[in-house]
Order: sequence, then structure tokens, then C-alpha cells
Amino acid sequence: MTDNSYNGWENYETWNVSLWISNDEGLYRSAARYAQGAVYPSYSEFIIQQGLDNAATADGVSYTDDRLGLEELDEFIQELSA
Repeated sequence: MTDNSYNGWENYETWNVSLWISNDEGLYRSAARYAQGAVYPSYSEFIIQQGLDNAATADGVSYTDDRLGLEELDEFIQELSA
């Protein structure tokens, strides 16, 4: 995490999708269930599993945007298994 202007997230896109996952109750619960049941939880696999690979947040950020910090988002998803 290199840029504190996005609450410690790498960039706007990474922050935005993490915010939506965290604040949408259904999506958050799905992410937590996925993380708890996966051997090696990853953000990308979760997005594919949820059918969000061609979707975007309400702010217009694609869940598969090329600018996403996937390593950060993997850690975010993995932390939901605790």
C-alpha cells in the first residue's frame, strides 16, 4: 500500500472495489463465506465465482480493472476468513 490518499490503498480503483465489498452486506457475506471455504482465497477467483467479472461498482469501477492492486485485494479477501 503506497498511497495514503485512498485510506492506505494503492489507488482509487483498489480502494473503490474494496469499499463496495466491505459495505454491501450481501457481497461482504459472500466474500467472507468464500474466504472461509477456499484453500487459497483470491480476489480474482471470488469475482469470477460471483459473476462480477463483467460488472462494475455503482461508481463505475470494473471489478476487473487493469489498475486494481490484486495483491492488496487478495490480502483483503484472505483477511475475511478470520
